[in-house]
Amino acid sequence: MPYTLVSFDICPFVQKARILFDLKGLTYQTEYIDLANKPDWYLDRVPTGKVPALLHGDDVIFESNVILEYVDETTPGALLPQNAIERARERAWMVFVDDLIMAQYRTLSAQTWQDMERNLETLWRGFERLEPEIGMRRDGMLLLECAAAPLFSRIDATPLLKERFAERFGEASRIGGWAKRILSSPSVVRSLPDAFADRLASFFGKTAAGLFADAEQISEGRSAA
Repeated sequence: MPYTLVSFDICPFVQKARILFDLKGLTYQTEYIDLANKPDWYLDRVPTGKVPALLHGDDVIFESNVILEYVDETTPGALLPQNAIERARERAWMVFVDDLIMAQYRTLSAQTWQDMERNLETLWRGFERLEPEIGMRRDGMLLLECAAAPLFSRIDATPLLKERFAERFGEASRIGGWAKRILSSPSVVRSLPDAFADRLASFFGKTAAGLFADAEQISEGRSAA
């Protein structure tokens, strides 16, 4: 049965699934919908109305982490740990990472420097909470890495966030090293659409925070805030 992912092109939550499909060598189709005008068939079949959703035969699976687990459990080469407590721990941290993705969204869509700084600090504190867990992980791409990749992809594509991340978490830190390893994964690279940074900037528009501006514009924006 074919897989079809339904979402929009730069959705962080669908990126997780793209990475997993690539890691497992699975083929799938993608269908994009207008978030501002979701089709009736989608709202009828996805009760939350959120993206992404996975169509597999007559079944519809929604919620990105559930999609990851479904694909992982029903295809060879399981990435979730077999031990029950380790599996539960992986799932719990995946939910935690989803909260960080939303903090990052609020940062990227901030309309003032104050809002941007507040949400960015929430994101950084979340990374600090993750650091002890990262220290216990083995190398390789597991489901938590799939879940966290959208965070680092968007930091890497946003000039100010990339600068701030490097200042707070160098490559020598656990989070910095983890981010570098995730971003270097071929599956993560292939999960991004062409001209991703430009699409991201276009989606969020020219916010008052100036996150996508060059260094000179950023300095001017801070002075005006």
